[in-house]
Amino acid sequence: MPRRPRSLLLALPCSLLAASLGRAKTRVFSVRGGSVGASSAMSAARQVQTTTDNDEALGRILSAVRALGLSPEVEQVQSYYWWKEQVQCNAESRISFASTLPLEEVVAAISSVHNYETPMIISESDAESPYWKGVIPGGTAAMAAELTEARLVACAQLKLVDAQQTSLSVKTVARAKALVESRLSHPVHWKPIVGNQVYLDWIAAETSLTAS
Repeated sequence: MPRRPRSLLLALPCSLLAASLGRAKTRVFSVRGGSVGASSAMSAARQVQTTTDNDEALGRILSAVRALGLSPEVEQVQSYYWWKEQVQCNAESRISFASTLPLEEVVAAISSVHNYETPMIISESDAESPYWKGVIPGGTAAMAAELTEARLVACAQLKLVDAQQTSLSVKTVARAKALVESRLSHPVHWKPIVGNQVYLDWIAAETSLTAS
C-alpha cells in the first residue's frame, strides 16, 4: 500500500467537517508515479480528475494542465476515507477537464507538480476496468461515511451542487459495485476508470469485499 500523503496527518474527524461542505476546498487522493493502469489511449475526449488540499499546489496543477492546451475547472468537495481505524474527511479542490491526450502524458504533467505522494489522477473509460467511479445524485454525508466505514469504497467525495442538491462520487473495485448498491436507496451511475497505477493499487488495497 502506498504511504499516506503528508497532508493526511492533518485530517480531522468527519463529524467536524461535514457541516462546512459549502465552504469546503477539495482535496486529492492522488498518486505519484508515471505508471498508468489499464488502457490509457484516448481517441475521444474523456473526463480527467485530480484533487488537492493546497492552494499553491492547485495553482501549479492548473498551470500544468493549461500548458497542455486543456481547460480545467475547479469545484469544492468533502473527501471521505478510512485512516487510523476510523472515517476521516477533508476539504479538497477537485480539478476536472476533458482531454484527448494519452493519459500517460497528463499523469506525468500533473505528478511533477502535485503535493501528494499518492495523488488521484483518473480518467473515465469506455472499456471494462477493475476500477470504477460511481456517482450518486442526492448522496449524503451519512452515505459517504457508511460506505467508507464498511470499506466498500476507498474514498467518497461529496459535492454541493446548489443550496438543496448534493452529488456523491465514490471510487471502488468492480466486485464491490453490487455491495455498494445494496447499501443505498439511491441509484448509482457507474463509469469504469483508468489512472495512475499507484492510485489504482490504493483503491484495491483500501476496499474490502468481506464487509457486511
